[in-house]
Amino acid sequence: MSFLPHDPETHLPGRRFLAHVHRLHVGMGRPLPAPPHHVFDRWLRTLEHRLHTSVGCVADPSRHAEGASLLGACGAEEHSLDDASDEDMDASHRDSVPQPGCTLPGVTTYDERTALLAVDIQNDFADPSGTLSVDGGDAILPRVNQEIAEAGGAGALVVYTQDWHPPSTPHFFKDGGIWPEHCVQGTWGAEFHPDLHVEGEIVRKGFDGSDGYSGFSVRDPESGETSPTTLEALLREHGIERLVICGLATDYCVVETVLDARTLGFPVEVVKDAVRAVDLDPGDGDRAIARMRGAGAEIV
Repeated sequence: MSFLPHDPETHLPGRRFLAHVHRLHVGMGRPLPAPPHHVFDRWLRTLEHRLHTSVGCVADPSRHAEGASLLGACGAEEHSLDDASDEDMDASHRDSVPQPGCTLPGVTTYDERTALLAVDIQNDFADPSGTLSVDGGDAILPRVNQEIAEAGGAGALVVYTQDWHPPSTPHFFKDGGIWPEHCVQGTWGAEFHPDLHVEGEIVRKGFDGSDGYSGFSVRDPESGETSPTTLEALLREHGIERLVICGLATDYCVVETVLDARTLGFPVEVVKDAVRAVDLDPGDGDRAIARMRGAGAEIV
């Protein structure tokens, strides 16, 4: 599990700290360059994948009804997920994650009344070096980018939510909150993952020191009062009647965004291959999927 500070010397305390937290609380500029060690990490992972002898375009083709035909669609440069990240993936997400260069059949349709919502696909969550990295978070990027391309091609609205915290906020542990510092305004960690295709509207949340998981609402960490973000107004302005949602993490920001969307009356589809769970407690991702289904969302 890597949803904790990256420093290996604080790895075990970080796990204990976040497990305790989990029990307590069940205008863009040019992207900043990643620090040198982040660049090296990505280069090293790419090299390891290139040298991997197992070639395939799904995590476990034997479990996929179309495994044989999907394998045939992939080129020699494609690779399978490594075993460790596949084991950490909840069962409902494990069967067909696309790999770089491999195209899987679309799972939904888009039109001008539909919006694709990409939730918090930022370096601190999606990159293994991020301060609150989700295991395998970067593995969803091929599918997310495919959905972005299909949505844009059909004239659908594409919206990205972005955590955008000030350097000091009651949301952070150092200021009396519960979370390590993450997604601080203007830092590498707050930027979208460099492999994410950003081609649409951006809704930032937490910029005034508020917190909360949903893309639709934020909470004052001192008074507990909630207030809306600009997301609902943006969707209504564009005449959006249906949402397709992907991003990070299944059991935090994705599930809360889906539940708010259903409360607001939007039909919702969640692309299961384009989300990843933290799973601080085993099964958290599956329980989040069940909550979304129970609220009327479709998992596709």
